[in-house]
Amino acid sequence: MLRTAPVVPGLVLTVATAALAATPWRVQAVSGAPQSAWSYVASASTAYVTPFPKALVVRLIGHHELHAAVRFSCVSPGCTLAPSDQPDAVSRVNPQSYDVKSDDQGNATVSVTLQIPSPGTYVVVASPVVDGKPQRRGTASFALTAR
Repeated sequence: MLRTAPVVPGLVLTVATAALAATPWRVQAVSGAPQSAWSYVASASTAYVTPFPKALVVRLIGHHELHAAVRFSCVSPGCTLAPSDQPDAVSRVNPQSYDVKSDDQGNATVSVTLQIPSPGTYVVVASPVVDGKPQRRGTASFALTAR
């Protein structure tokens, strides 16, 4: 909410309260982790590719707009989300991230294929997107193991 405070007689300054600065909603992991999948590498490539069979699903909790966005990002070093077929609600932000619009039930779903330097455990974080920016609060994380 916005509050106004008189600074000088006749001049009013509008400031944002902490409630506005806080993330208005958060995400909660529903399904998709932990899971593991086999990695493979092409003969001419230096990166492993690991398609995970189960989609990552989060539910939006709290006040949010219908079809709010959630950013899924691989935060482990050297990890990228390989391009893959996705529904219309999913858009690629950069090699590490997808933005996903929630459905009518408040769920955001994405299928992931990791492109990684070596097999191991990698972390994908789902963050609420407010005004086009992912928030650090109210996130959910997924541990994905590439074998």
